[in-house]
Amino acid sequence: MTELLRLHDWLSTRPLMTNDIASRSTLLIKEMHKRRLRFNINLYNNLIHHHIKRNKFDDAQKVLDQMAEHREVLKADRSMRQRTLALLLAMHLKSGNETRIQALVDREPSLSSSEFTGEALSQTMADFLRWSKGLQLTNDSVERVKAIFHRIQERTCSPNTPRFTHLLQSQFEDNRPQDAYRLMNHVLDIGYHPNAYTTSSIMSGLLSARLYNEAIHIWDRIKDDPEARPDQVLLNSLLSALCQDPTQFPTARELWSQILANPEIKPDVITFSNMLNGYFRAKDPSSAMMLWAQMRERPYSIKPNAIMYNAVMTGLFHNHLPKEAMAIFDQMANEKGMVLPLDTFQIMIKGLLSVRDSDNLSKVLNKMEQAGVEKDAATYTIITDTLFSQRDAKAAKQVADLMTERNVAKNAVTYSAIIAGLVNVGDFERAQRLFKEMQEAGHKPTIHTFGAMMQGAFKAGDVELAESMAQLASKNTKEGMSAGAYSIMISGYSSLLMMDKADHWFQEFRRAVVPSSSSSLPSPSSSSPLSAPVSADGPKIPWSIFYVQLKACVEHRLWAPADRVLRAMEDLGFESNVPRLTRLIRRVEDIRAAHPDQFPSRPPPVAASSRTVTTASTSIAE
Repeated sequence: MTELLRLHDWLSTRPLMTNDIASRSTLLIKEMHKRRLRFNINLYNNLIHHHIKRNKFDDAQKVLDQMAEHREVLKADRSMRQRTLALLLAMHLKSGNETRIQALVDREPSLSSSEFTGEALSQTMADFLRWSKGLQLTNDSVERVKAIFHRIQERTCSPNTPRFTHLLQSQFEDNRPQDAYRLMNHVLDIGYHPNAYTTSSIMSGLLSARLYNEAIHIWDRIKDDPEARPDQVLLNSLLSALCQDPTQFPTARELWSQILANPEIKPDVITFSNMLNGYFRAKDPSSAMMLWAQMRERPYSIKPNAIMYNAVMTGLFHNHLPKEAMAIFDQMANEKGMVLPLDTFQIMIKGLLSVRDSDNLSKVLNKMEQAGVEKDAATYTIITDTLFSQRDAKAAKQVADLMTERNVAKNAVTYSAIIAGLVNVGDFERAQRLFKEMQEAGHKPTIHTFGAMMQGAFKAGDVELAESMAQLASKNTKEGMSAGAYSIMISGYSSLLMMDKADHWFQEFRRAVVPSSSSSLPSPSSSSPLSAPVSADGPKIPWSIFYVQLKACVEHRLWAPADRVLRAMEDLGFESNVPRLTRLIRRVEDIRAAHPDQFPSRPPPVAASSRTVTTASTSIAE
């Protein structure tokens, strides 16, 4: 039985079916039926494909009859059953059996899958072409299939109807954007022309799901279709999504060229704002400023609003051009009828503080006072956060004291930023007092607040407080422990050379990120949820988690914990592409090779034959 299963696995994965493999497959199926062993139904499909390719339709029908006799198809999943139907349709097309074709097309979708003979065609055109590849169908046959699927689609859920649009929207709501994408490609493949409403539904859904490449692919297929009529809002949404990611910006530029070349589309304020953001994110401020000038001239003659000014100033600061940002601020301040909002001043304050331009900062603050714009908690938070990041603790504390003197109400973000800043400059006592004040004022600490407190506790050597903060973060925040919070616990214990505790938190993190990575791990406790979000579908374990542990182990020659970290990396299939981590890994491996006695012994690897027998036995038992 083990040998039969091994042969089955091998035959099921053959990319090409030869006469020899076909005869072996036929014998194998007979032997497996005798022993009542389940097997991959695609073995049948491969045989059917082989016979159809050689125009041996009677042999293909015999395999289909054998499937019906043993009811194997009922045990297959939907894709395998649909592949069988695709091959059946291809066979009837090649043999010219119109009666069978009509009978297959006229099947209605059944609520019950108890009979394969009653199952209807419910595959995409792309699926059919993939499954029938190599069968040498003529162009006329392919066009016939398109017409068949067109009729089936019209009968079941006709495109460009509210029902079809609702189907697309429900797939997005059920977190199945790829299904919606495949469906849309299918209706385009079979010759439908989507209307504007259908186009808007699919494009907005793909963009919300961050499937930018898929959205661009649909756009390329419908952009010249007069019935699609993509409107300005849709184009702006697509352009905005592409400009958010610098790697997608070349595609955004192509779309921008298409917009400019289309006489029916006139770029508006939002269109230009998207492109400006894209240029700044792509580190091309020169092109951004050329576009800024072009926008204000004919034929566009667009007068920038406060949002556009803010976007340009932010982009210039991000590209390390503070003088140019100040010039735009002056231009905005001198614009007739322009009211400078609070966020404009906040952008300038943060940017000028970051480059320590005190002269221009004074000008901005004076202008703020003249305009009668009051500094709120967010403004003070920006100032203290920037000063703390520059290690100017004295000035940052003075600003925090000034908030108290002026009775500026602190919010949760303000408290968190100041606490984190105090921890970073080593004033943990004041951070603790502020943490207590925050709770007394009725503000709920966030995961960032708890993270800062954990970090401060480790710096102070108070591991009990760090543990307490971690437990509170797990229970009292909506998100639970974040990836950053786990990293703080692991690095904190590693810095104190408490490697067992570091490993404990690493295993907690590992269970939360890769819950199926090891069945031997105990189930995660309810007190260690994850956020940010960190899940099996979210970000994996970052390299820094391994680095902080290995670094402490190497520096203090703790080889048993180091070996434990390497084994965890191997279990997770982690491969380093960070030079400093790679150097640490190689150093540990070199030392283990030179001094194996300093490392714990590892269990011998399981032989391949043993694994095969075990797998086969398990399959037979099932």
